[in-house]
Amino acid sequence: MTGKPVVSEVKMSKAMRRITVGYVRRRHEERKTKIPRRYSLHPSLSLQGDWLAEAGFPTGAAVSIVVEFGQLIIRPCTE
Repeated sequence: MTGKPVVSEVKMSKAMRRITVGYVRRRHEERKTKIPRRYSLHPSLSLQGDWLAEAGFPTGAAVSIVVEFGQLIIRPCTE
């Protein structure tokens, strides 16, 4: 090794992103009549932007998500 720092050739816009957990509203309805009985709220994250492609997640790419308490790890699927 020459001791020189390794520099990535791909320019990343930002290494850290902050987003807010929002919610989606789900409708629960009667099977036969399709009349809504109630709505429920569920946590939701929306990731969008050119930075996803810059980070190796192009449109249409399959991803795997590792779920741990307090963190989500998103990786491209290898298969």
